[in-house]
Amino acid sequence: MHYFPSYEIVQNSDRVVTWEEDLRHVKGEVANHVMKLFLRHYFEGSPVTASKLTASPNPVPSGVGRGKTTISWSSGGAAAAAVYVSRDGAEPGFFASGSHGSKEARWIQADATYEFSLYSGSDRNTRLARISVTRLKQ
Repeated sequence: MHYFPSYEIVQNSDRVVTWEEDLRHVKGEVANHVMKLFLRHYFEGSPVTASKLTASPNPVPSGVGRGKTTISWSSGGAAAAAVYVSRDGAEPGFFASGSHGSKEARWIQADATYEFSLYSGSDRNTRLARISVTRLKQ
């Protein structure tokens, strides 16, 4: 595959050294795949925004019974997103879905740590954000 070196390489190169063919043997399919991804995202024109996951209040105040906190999220432009929760490192369970929203968790106990994770889509392959929630002991 023939291609020219990047702008950064050219800018930082020695003026005496002339351009030589890159001999890294990049496969054409790989370069085509990368360029297709780049061009698709470039021409979509979608603004890149940060994902956000918050818990309010956090830590949850102490008190009688179970505590509650409101989990709010924004996927930062992902069309679909899901929030999962894990207690003390156990297997995560589904909590909520949608590209953005909020939901109250009314079962927060003082002897546990709850980890909420926001994922792109529902397959839990791409984590966008994470927050740990605790409750103050009396």
